[in-house]
Amino acid sequence: MTWILGLAIGLLMGITGAGGGVLAVPALVFGLGLAMQEAAPMALVAVSIAAWVGAAEGLKRRVVRWRAAIVIALAASPFAALGVAAAHRVPDLALRIVFIGVLVFVAWRQVASRHRHAESEPAAPRGHVAELDPATGRFRWTRRAWAGFFSIGSLMGFLSGLLGVAGGFVLVPMLSRWTPLTASMLVGTSLLVTALVTAFGAAVSVAHGALLPWPATAWFAAALTSGMVIGRAVVHRLPELWIKRAFLWLVIGVALAFAVDVARRLLGVLGA
Repeated sequence: MTWILGLAIGLLMGITGAGGGVLAVPALVFGLGLAMQEAAPMALVAVSIAAWVGAAEGLKRRVVRWRAAIVIALAASPFAALGVAAAHRVPDLALRIVFIGVLVFVAWRQVASRHRHAESEPAAPRGHVAELDPATGRFRWTRRAWAGFFSIGSLMGFLSGLLGVAGGFVLVPMLSRWTPLTASMLVGTSLLVTALVTAFGAAVSVAHGALLPWPATAWFAAALTSGMVIGRAVVHRLPELWIKRAFLWLVIGVALAFAVDVARRLLGVLGA
């Protein structure tokens, strides 16, 4: 079960660049029967290792915009702490409802974009925070670019701290909306940001004495990494539209799962 869950989540991470933490924790809790205190740090360690493997492959292919990833990760760190502080003041049920709202908004943006493209409607100006240099394929680092990536990192960090996920679910659509990155660049850059953020989180968890079942963690990390390698090998052969569809259905699936959980909790409260 550990191997199957890790392989499936790693495959999705490799194809979409998102879904690691938000899928790994519930998979470990419900699939393996672990406590949250064990599942969260275990997921951080495994997702970090797999994300580094995927990011290294992207760096080798020169599709990762690593400067932007570092700026986003550095900006995310202090705001993640603010998000964690805010999460302690908000009821768990309310946080789950906020998370569903974020996922629904992301899915709506994806569907609206596809509908506009299908009808060949002229898109409104994108308002990119940074543009790519046609000669090098790298970002032009203007003041607007610095401010834009800092803002993306800040929002991602706050939401990741508030909702307890690595941030890929919000990072990928933000980069898609505010930068001209292709699908392969989006995935590679998102994986590097995820690797940086989760590595920091894993180190903090271990330093604070997190209870890690190391044999199971090693197996889960190996499975996650294997799925990542397969996903990164397959993604180059998939049309960009297929990748976007995979991400859309992943978001919808997670949103529905959380909605069912929230509905069950609400019924339990009303029944009590």
